[in-house]
Amino acid sequence: MKIIQPHRRNVSRLPSLVPPLAGSACAMTFRTLAQASACACASKFRILAQASACALILFILSLTPAFPQSPFGFNYQAVLRDASGTIRADADVSIELSILQGSASGSSVFSETHNSTTNSMGLITLQVGSVNTTDLKNIVWSDGPYFIKILVDGIEMGTSQLLSVPYALYAASGVGETGLQGPQGEQGPQGEQGPKGDKGDQGEQGEQGPAGETGPAGPVGPATTDASLLTTGTLGFDRYSAYKDLDDEGRLDDNSDYDILTRQQADTRYNRQTGFFASNDASVGFSSLGLKKVEFPNQVFDDDNIYSNAHSRFIAPLNGVYCFSASVGFQYLASDSYIVLYCYVNGDEYCRLSSSSNAIHSETLSGTVTLKLNSMDYVEIYIYSSDDAFSILGDATTFKTHFSGHLVYRTL
Repeated sequence: MKIIQPHRRNVSRLPSLVPPLAGSACAMTFRTLAQASACACASKFRILAQASACALILFILSLTPAFPQSPFGFNYQAVLRDASGTIRADADVSIELSILQGSASGSSVFSETHNSTTNSMGLITLQVGSVNTTDLKNIVWSDGPYFIKILVDGIEMGTSQLLSVPYALYAASGVGETGLQGPQGEQGPQGEQGPKGDKGDQGEQGEQGPAGETGPAGPVGPATTDASLLTTGTLGFDRYSAYKDLDDEGRLDDNSDYDILTRQQADTRYNRQTGFFASNDASVGFSSLGLKKVEFPNQVFDDDNIYSNAHSRFIAPLNGVYCFSASVGFQYLASDSYIVLYCYVNGDEYCRLSSSSNAIHSETLSGTVTLKLNSMDYVEIYIYSSDDAFSILGDATTFKTHFSGHLVYRTL
């Protein structure tokens, strides 16, 4: 195979774009040239190569910033021959060009495919970058070396290094060594004042300043004895002489039984809503006779927070009269057994609520008691059985076993 060599004059810094030819049945002779539209009809390849090299220099210069409308790319020319060396004239071909970074087997940073037709001399001219315009612009030519890889009709023809980056492409990338800083120029004349800018955002609120001194007290207004005015205005010493008289006498501080109370004070002292209801939803068996405390662990409601689930006891929140009710379902087996239901106050027996004896069956013992308690007194329910085998029956639906109570009235 024959490779046509161009003249070497004035091309020492041009990129080498000629890949080595791969041997195959479709081996062809390639020669990468710069743009040479003026030499397309040259009869000799040596003249064509020389003219193309000169055209390439002109093309590179056209990509500098002085000619911003020039296309971003560079030309590629090749003469195609078949395996016997015959020129492939007027032939349709597909040529894929790839630019690899780092080495001949490096990663591809650019690739495009041209479908074109050779002329009567087997010459084909392509503009690299005319198909894939984006990737070629993104190449940083200073991060080389770079290699160009050629495939014709899907057959790899070889890869060769681009020995000199096209000048215009390298300049367009904006990469180069930084020169020395020049001397500072003279200060230019002051320009005209620009238009007024938009109003800026409001700044953050500053810290609050120190409090000012208290001003002098105003004059005291006249007192009134008109009771009808109590429905309007503000109740205060400076407006109602009777109100001040009551305060002077200590009748408004809720410290004695003769004070005049607000609605909230009256509710807290006399109208306090106090009540509870607790139950035992599960049956509990006993295997020994004697006195047993009845547990009511399931709290249905507890107004005023007066019932302790943990101890199954009511705790009086204040001095007063309270009413309690207890009901216990049970079952025993011995015919001569008897069971007694008790009310205990502060851990001591207070009264018997109900009892049952001499029967083998299930039944419910119930009782009610009214107690006068002091604040923090507590009430519990106990049961006594003469039989060592009996059970307390629980029911979550009917509340067969339950304990409840409420405040009747407060005592002073």
